[in-house]
Amino acid sequence: MNILLKALTAEPFPDFNLCISLLDDRPVNSNPDEPDPLPVLLPLLTNLYNLLHQCRFPSFWTFYHSDDLESLRENYIIECVGFEDAVREVAARAMKATFTRIGLERLGTYVGLSGSLEV
Repeated sequence: MNILLKALTAEPFPDFNLCISLLDDRPVNSNPDEPDPLPVLLPLLTNLYNLLHQCRFPSFWTFYHSDDLESLRENYIIECVGFEDAVREVAARAMKATFTRIGLERLGTYVGLSGSLEV
């Protein structure tokens, strides 16, 4: 799971899609007492990836902080040190390539720090 999370933050490179394509080759879960979380979490991760890939950063942060992703944040993303900062870097690279000037409020929505940016 951590590899998929790291690959998600490698946008615009194809790392996430490459990891997804390799999932067919993974071994079957041999421990019946511990269910495989991937079938439940993969659609959520794919949705996050699509929002990043489409540069829909405010929607990404809204979905990221939603109740639907609480389990993912508390059980997996917490182990992926620097995940949120890496996503902010993805947004910053896209903004740098797109804008010559941007307001603080808009910048805050893109990097998931609405209301906490000051001059």
